[in-house]
Amino acid sequence: IGSIDDPSNFNDDISEWDTSSVTTVEDMFQHSTSFNVDISQWDLRRAWDSAASSAAGKGIQFTLMMGSSSVNVRFETFGSNGFRASASGLASGSVYGNSFDNSLWRVESNGGLLRITGNLDSGAWTASAKDGLGGAYQTITSGADLTSIDGIRFNTLSPSDGSWGGAGAATATDPTVDGTSGDFMRIDSITLSNTISTSDGGLEQNMLAVLEPGKSYHVSAWAKSSTTGPVQLDVRETIGSGQATDVAIGSVAANDTEFLLIEGDYTVPDNLTGLSLIAQGAGFSLDHVQVYEYQTPNIVASVVIDDGDGSISLGWNAELGASYRLEQSLNLANGWTVLESNLTSDKSNMIWELTPDPALSRAFWRAIKNP
Repeated sequence: IGSIDDPSNFNDDISEWDTSSVTTVEDMFQHSTSFNVDISQWDLRRAWDSAASSAAGKGIQFTLMMGSSSVNVRFETFGSNGFRASASGLASGSVYGNSFDNSLWRVESNGGLLRITGNLDSGAWTASAKDGLGGAYQTITSGADLTSIDGIRFNTLSPSDGSWGGAGAATATDPTVDGTSGDFMRIDSITLSNTISTSDGGLEQNMLAVLEPGKSYHVSAWAKSSTTGPVQLDVRETIGSGQATDVAIGSVAANDTEFLLIEGDYTVPDNLTGLSLIAQGAGFSLDHVQVYEYQTPNIVASVVIDDGDGSISLGWNAELGASYRLEQSLNLANGWTVLESNLTSDKSNMIWELTPDPALSRAFWRAIKNP
């Protein structure tokens, strides 16, 4: 499912859709956290109202909060004419502008990226930054004790003399954007993800006590691989003390630039003594791993893609020759309107395009397999 205001979010609460409760297995694995901020452009050249040294300390900061502790990472002006990426809180450090592969200074038409990665189970984390021209990430600092995230905060940084934007006494070097002089930073994207990562070829999670014999489930996960290779999702069955058998759920030719969907259906046989969900591949990460029981309506995992021209595309993995209906709701809870009642799949990767009413502030869509 997807929405106008967040096309990438298919992992919504589906308790109102008459399905059984969702079993989310991502929290059962050891998982890592990545928070990425892509700042597309900035100009921080304003000289402020007093001494040139007061121009230091301008920039933008994001903070991961854990109780009274925090991890802060930022781009900021430094000294009378310098620039740096720095971190503070549980640990501190700095990388100065001329240390990046492509030097960063107070005006950058290509911006840069800030990142915090870590593992909430071990508490280890690393803050890093890179330029916006494709250079490598530079480590700002590393630390420990980040075992939970209670909140995320963004704020601008202003020195004690002067403030963001507008023209002051020293306007000669004020940048001008859309006719207004003052400092600015433009954020292109912000991404937060909890992922399961492995470098040893596989992950396995015991599901024997979770899935019930005789019931059918839909299994899905999003995968990315640093080696640009296949990632396979299977269910491993064991009967008695015999040899384990892997039942294929699905696979994807993963790459290192985006997460791709793996999904499939599975019915639990009787008399199993072992049952595990496994993922196999080389140097891969998984995100949004879910296993849920199908009940009426037979909702199919889908994703909405913004085509950038006012239209959207609803995509899902389909069973060849099967009939689907497509529905729209404005609030997820009720009022589902049928847009297509009998759409027969002629390929396994179905795409359905529509142009939403521009007057709607948000809308949701779902694909349902007809009986």
